[in-house]
Amino acid sequence: MKKIVLVLLFACLPLSLFAQEIVEKIEILGNERITRETILYYLSSREGDHFNEDLLRRDFRVLWSTGFFSNIKIEKENGATGRVIKITVEENPVIKDIVYKTGKKLKEDDIVKKLKEKDVYLLPYSYYSPYKIQKIEGTIKELLLEKGLTTGTVEIEENKKGSNELEIVFSIDEGPKIKVGEIYFKGKPMLRKGILMSGIKENKKHNLYSWVAGKDNFKESLLPDDL
Repeated sequence: MKKIVLVLLFACLPLSLFAQEIVEKIEILGNERITRETILYYLSSREGDHFNEDLLRRDFRVLWSTGFFSNIKIEKENGATGRVIKITVEENPVIKDIVYKTGKKLKEDDIVKKLKEKDVYLLPYSYYSPYKIQKIEGTIKELLLEKGLTTGTVEIEENKKGSNELEIVFSIDEGPKIKVGEIYFKGKPMLRKGILMSGIKENKKHNLYSWVAGKDNFKESLLPDDL
């Protein structure tokens, strides 16, 4: 009687339970600097565990979030005793050096200080990140505006240095400074023009006094302080 009940219980179990496949093997291809052990560390899929598509999709997202790779491809195929997972990666280049070619007004120390304030770091021998490069470019442009260098430009060069290494060069052209000429007040202000002019702190009309004080350069980013 017990044998009959046991057989009936197994018959009632879902077929999917018996159909679950095992991860027979995980193959890592294309890695050079990043070791197999490091990649496996970030995976939730394990050899000998049940094969799980959802887990595999999660593994892809986690690997991509590391910033180590510019391309990741995960394939699966039938093995002798289960599924074989093949992970093919292309590593991001390593940044060997970072160069800031600055001018007279904007110095490298200014850039580094501002980047620290924004918690943006790009260090030698870190992995290349287009996002960080764009953040640094944007920060340099902000600094140019703050210093009244409204015509300044930033060019970025990525020079190959050895095997999968890059030198990142930020070339900064400060351009000519724009002096503040006449200042006009629209409408019908209640106060005299002289009083209104004295209230302007940053973008002052060019004359000897404002030139000496360094306040005669047009600084668009500081216009709100003058309003």
